[in-house]
Amino acid sequence: SPDVLLDHMVFTIEPGVYLPGQGGVRIEDTVVLLNGRAQSLSRSDKEDPIVMMQSGPHRA
Repeated sequence: SPDVLLDHMVFTIEPGVYLPGQGGVRIEDTVVLLNGRAQSLSRSDKEDPIVMMQSGPHRA
């Protein structure tokens, strides 16, 4: 991509896992670029997405 990330830009990283017939889950991290380094603004625990899917629906 020709896009350039600059200090103080905020973006999200959104990996996802999808299982046929079972659905999927996306885990989103919000990140800010400060002094050339990415700093996460998200404070969520990252558990195994497959375990999350198997434990049933979650509400935010």
